[in-house]
Amino acid sequence: MKEKIKQILLQIDLEIDEIDLYGYDIIETSLSMIHKLQAILNDLRTKMQTYVFPTKEDEILFFKTQKPELLGRLLFFYKIYRIETQCPTGSNEIIRLYLNNELDSLTYFFNRNLDFYQYYRSHSTVHDELYFLRGKVDFRLCTDSAQFDKDPNFSTGYDYKVAKILANEMLRIYLNKKLQ
Repeated sequence: MKEKIKQILLQIDLEIDEIDLYGYDIIETSLSMIHKLQAILNDLRTKMQTYVFPTKEDEILFFKTQKPELLGRLLFFYKIYRIETQCPTGSNEIIRLYLNNELDSLTYFFNRNLDFYQYYRSHSTVHDELYFLRGKVDFRLCTDSAQFDKDPNFSTGYDYKVAKILANEMLRIYLNKKLQ
């Protein structure tokens, strides 16, 4: 499973490298990437129904690193699609204000999840078994109500949060370049 996901990520990243994120067709391109990444994740979800990880370390690796890499790219393209389709028409100042508001929402997410950001960015592993093994959700640690709606075979308490961190970092770079 590790190698298969590694190959998928390599292929997706090669495709992303070919995309002009600032071109006129970014709406169609982002929509195409959303469909592609969603199909890959759905295929993985199906495989996970019967897959047994050889070790808990492999399961942690999948939910801490591999799945969030794919899901983060999906969230990134979804956010680009939403931002570009909802971008107001008007002066450059109006558009700058809109893009700055999008950056502010990234800061808001960061501030609301600061403890987890610190855990993740410091490469800590002390809580990995609670955060990245299925069936280990501790609601005293998790303040995200979305946990009640997750597929228990394809989600842990925090893989989505890692994906959102990765997507937000890519989106921050995207928005800052658009503002230049």
